[in-house]
Amino acid sequence: MQTEPLRLEQRTEHLERRVDRIEGILPTLATKEGLRATEQRLRTEITDTEQRLRTEITDTEQRLRAEITDAEQRLRAEITDAEQRLRTHFDMVGEDLRHDIRLVAEAVATFAERER
Repeated sequence: MQTEPLRLEQRTEHLERRVDRIEGILPTLATKEGLRATEQRLRTEITDTEQRLRTEITDTEQRLRAEITDAEQRLRAEITDAEQRLRTHFDMVGEDLRHDIRLVAEAVATFAERER
């Protein structure tokens, strides 16, 4: 029966080691209050982040709309300018063509008078 007390002593030592390990872990475990506080802090962070992102999205959208409007105005001005240059160019081409036609007509008239 001597083995019985030895066995009980071993089991007691084993239980004491387990309790020591558990006691080492317990301070690191979160409490319900700690979890609630963490949950509330995270909810607040999420709400703040969501609001900040919405504001950033709105600001970015407004900035992009303004940039698009500016780009449209610049393009319209460039198109108007190109149109004006093109009109001027074709006006000059038309004048040159009229001048050339007049010269040909005069030459034909002169040639026709000589033939008579």
